[in-house]
Amino acid sequence: MIDFMLNYSYENKAVITIMYQKGVEITQRQIKVLSINEVTVHAYCYKRRANRFFKKEYVLAAMIPELVFKYGTSNHLPI
Repeated sequence: MIDFMLNYSYENKAVITIMYQKGVEITQRQIKVLSINEVTVHAYCYKRRANRFFKKEYVLAAMIPELVFKYGTSNHLPI
């Protein structure tokens, strides 16, 4: 599901929210994916206001903010 969200952001130039863990710190980031490979995600990070590289293995969750706001956290989101 995380790969789907990352690809969705890349293909639609959409902002998504990720939960990212680096070391013991977990942060929530709003990102727009610029490119993806097997290991890393290159994205604009709205928290840092800069292009950043994220290791895919450290992305704990990814979601589309508009869907969460509109439909809540239910697992029954329309597709």
